Amino acid sequence: MALTVATCQFSVSADPRTNGAEIRRFIGEAAAQGANIVHVGECALSGYCRSNFPSWEGYNWLALRDEAQRVMDACSHHGIWAVVGSSHPLSNTNHPHNSVYIVTPDGRLADRYDKRRCSPGDLTCYTPGDHPVVFEVKGVRCGVLVCMEERFPDLWQAYANDGVTLVFHSTSGSLTAAADTDWTGMTGILARANAQHHQLFISQASWCPPFQEFPSLWVERGGHAFRQCDRHVAGMMLNRIPDDAEKDGFYGMVRRFRAEARSGALYAGHRCDDPRSRDRTTL
Repeated sequence: MALTVATCQFSVSADPRTNGAEIRRFIGEAAAQGANIVHVGECALSGYCRSNFPSWEGYNWLALRDEAQRVMDACSHHGIWAVVGSSHPLSNTNHPHNSVYIVTPDGRLADRYDKRRCSPGDLTCYTPGDHPVVFEVKGVRCGVLVCMEERFPDLWQAYANDGVTLVFHSTSGSLTAAADTDWTGMTGILARANAQHHQLFISQASWCPPFQEFPSLWVERGGHAFRQCDRHVAGMMLNRIPDDAEKDGFYGMVRRFRAEARSGALYAGHRCDDPRSRDRTTL
């Protein structure tokens, strides 16, 4: 039941046709190398409003729809899953969602995750979502988060509570950075902390402009080890979730302990009504 994940990075543009060609290239390469699922970053297909272009005025939605279908067809052709960041149009004058499409190996759209924790800047051009997404690939339960949702422990904990093993975290990074920023080093630290706190594997796919603020990451369950793509270079890396009953049991035990500790159930039979416990001002 081992699962092989291709975590990718490339320079996302304002043109969905250019982006779609890059994503299809990764799909073909990943399938040829034995991957089961391909992961690209936030708005990787559509481009990101306010980063790649200032507003939706004049945006080519027909081209985006065509490219989305071509990506789905590529998944069907190669028999591989894909986790693809894009923008999902809504009705009338409502801003689109900042979305992640989950595409099956037979080219169907299995589900769509919509970024829930939008920044104030996001809200000028995106509508926040309202739902988590959980899906299974080869028996591995997977969840999806986008960009700054890495800083909301409640979202990660909810996935852990739902038995998720792997989170696909789709992000971007600055298009204007010309030197390291605070997030250059912090993003890896935060990813490892989320993996440890919630006992999760994490695939974090970011963008790769000429100067890359931070590279795409793969974090092992528990955060004890991680890998990253070569910085400033478009490409992908393959990582594997092995079928390991011993580690599954260990990490399951850690999750149960933490859940029982949070609820207080673990300590229910160990409390005592002791006056020396109640008196906190004497030795």
